[in-house]
Amino acid sequence: MLKQLQLKEIQEAFPEGKQIVNRLIRENDSKIKHLEKVIIEVYNASYDDWTKTFIVMCIQHLYLNDVVKEHNRLKRYFYMPSNDNNLTVEKAKEVKIEELFTPVKPRRSCKRITCLCPLHKEKTSSFVIYTEENRFHCFGCNQGGDSVDFVMKLHNYDFKKALEYLNNFIR
Repeated sequence: MLKQLQLKEIQEAFPEGKQIVNRLIRENDSKIKHLEKVIIEVYNASYDDWTKTFIVMCIQHLYLNDVVKEHNRLKRYFYMPSNDNNLTVEKAKEVKIEELFTPVKPRRSCKRITCLCPLHKEKTSSFVIYTEENRFHCFGCNQGGDSVDFVMKLHNYDFKKALEYLNNFIR
């Protein structure tokens, strides 16, 4: 039997978990807006007051209340900080990638730094740090991501250990 993962577990296990939860919130938000439009259409229709009230109550009790509960649950998990020794993905992602290692042969342009890749051996610079977004990409080994991904790849850490490393790096 498969265990159903909680949203918090998904966020910890997958760096893109927050994006998935954010997408689910947007989908639920559009469902709520659609149901609100249906309710307005019912009120604008030429039904008598009792029929309008009955239809709206059916929509609310059969569908809208569940969607709103799910929407609130998703938002609670999306905005809830982690309680594991103040390990938060947001704080970890704020650590500048260029501070996590010593770039070899760095070249700075206005919004990026190009240097030798610390993830593999190379002779020409193919590692790019996009300083505004605090993201990286290596065109040699085709690795990329944010500061959490970088620490995971550089030190061969799992997600939670990378968060611990980055949160200790801040302190």
